[in-house]
Amino acid sequence: MKKQISTLFSSLLSLALLLFVAAPAWAQGGQTCATAVAITPGTITAAGPSAGAGASNLCAGGATNAEWYTFTPSEAGVLTLNSCDAAFDTRVGVYTGSCAALTCIAEDDDACNGPGNGFASIIADPPANPAPDANNGAIMATAGTTYYIEWDDRWSGAGFDWELAFIPNSCMVPTIDSVFNISSDEATIAFTNNAMAASTVDVEFGPSGFVAGTGTTLTNVTSPVTLTGLMASTGFEARFTVNCASGSFTDAVSVAAFATSVAPLACANAGDNPAVVFFEDWENGNAQGWSGDITIAPAVTNGNWILGDNATGSGGTGPLASNPTGLFAYWETSGGNTVPAVLNFPQPFNFVLASNARVNFLIHAVHTSGTNVVELQASIDGGATYTPVFQKVLGSPADNMPAAQGDPFVPVTADLSAFIGNTVQLRFAGTLDNGFNDIAVDNIEVEACVCTGATGPSFTTVPAD
Repeated sequence: MKKQISTLFSSLLSLALLLFVAAPAWAQGGQTCATAVAITPGTITAAGPSAGAGASNLCAGGATNAEWYTFTPSEAGVLTLNSCDAAFDTRVGVYTGSCAALTCIAEDDDACNGPGNGFASIIADPPANPAPDANNGAIMATAGTTYYIEWDDRWSGAGFDWELAFIPNSCMVPTIDSVFNISSDEATIAFTNNAMAASTVDVEFGPSGFVAGTGTTLTNVTSPVTLTGLMASTGFEARFTVNCASGSFTDAVSVAAFATSVAPLACANAGDNPAVVFFEDWENGNAQGWSGDITIAPAVTNGNWILGDNATGSGGTGPLASNPTGLFAYWETSGGNTVPAVLNFPQPFNFVLASNARVNFLIHAVHTSGTNVVELQASIDGGATYTPVFQKVLGSPADNMPAAQGDPFVPVTADLSAFIGNTVQLRFAGTLDNGFNDIAVDNIEVEACVCTGATGPSFTTVPAD
């Protein structure tokens, strides 16, 4: 991983299901294209395609009955729809043209694995499960065009609720370009405003996962925008929304996720200056003096620390293989092994003349099952005994780790001030309780306060990669 803390952004355009105040629920759609019911964005209650023999079978065949609706936007924008909450198997097709000459422009069968039965339908951006439903991307709708929506009975004629969302171009959410100048208390975000000139952008920010309305809001912001007053060593989300040119407010949001750095190391003595005496980012792809229960990728040994890899050996836990910040070291636990594993720093650190010291590193771990414990431990008796200086219990209510693989690494700091005046050995140690939670560490640095005028080394240094 590179020295700079990683950033992560995502546009949740397709999740904006209620653009304005939701329209009243509609009942039975038309049984044929000619009797299609005109609707507006919101939640629609379909009585079920159980009669009328009006299925077109143009997008896909095998149906008899259908429910038909139409939507005609007054301006260009993005059209999406889904039946993800449906408890029944659905299928949908969307058309342009006229009832006498329909053209299928989008269709979906089972791409939405929502809280219903797993056979619901969705047309969204990006397309969900593109194979075999390769034509279920969001529709770039044009002003004044009528879109015919057909729910057919290929698999079921039961009633269900579905949602129609439309985001006009005047309300298009920003694209997050980058997050930079990240410090312990601020960060700057560059974005592209995709909405019309008369629309304005607001941003609300707070700790990762904060409840909407409880964060700090900046209105009418322009790019780049700097967020201040942040807490050190904390994961944050910045959520960008648009005040539309029409005067309405969109629920669509673009999210920039990042983590602030640690606060500067405080030196106890006048004349001391903090210095990085060790740094490891794994970018050379080898162990570089590290020892213990380790394996060099591409080999993977369950229960060991894997060095130099860019993907974990099990799914759903460690960082994504596409993690944009480079290589890392991770503890492979895909087998639920209960054997402890250690990763020893390359050599000890002599803090005899230092006035303060700490270890900073990034950690990433998504809890899936069981309980895993990872610790950074310190020894002042040559490795005979170790004391935890950092502990993270995965599976506990307060583990405060990323909620998903795509989330950024979390910066943490371990205080070594209690070990000043000693030579210290450091190691990472993990213990398992049949857990399946790969744990990755990266950008490991040891800082110490150095007396500027001191003669001779005040600590043992290890070169960076």
